[in-house]
Amino acid sequence: MNQQPAAGSRVLSLQQLEQLLQAALVPVEPSQQFLHRLKARLVDFRQRGPSGWVVVAAAGTILVFIGATFAVGLRLILIAVGVVSVLTAGRGRRG
Repeated sequence: MNQQPAAGSRVLSLQQLEQLLQAALVPVEPSQQFLHRLKARLVDFRQRGPSGWVVVAAAGTILVFIGATFAVGLRLILIAVGVVSVLTAGRGRRG
């Protein structure tokens, strides 16, 4: 499918297009104010080591994990004591 150029437009060769762009696109040196603003936006202030809220979150997570482990351990001990008491009560009735 051949596309014809629109009426009133002219077709440029690759060389003509290059020359036109070289004439139009002249490199410009940015101003110092622009560079300063750009650098200020790009600067990322990072602390050495973890920040305060990360330490608090990690400590809280560790405390919750320790509490959950303690609760599970306590439940297992109570289950074991209950099983032992049921078994010993059954033996006492038989004898």
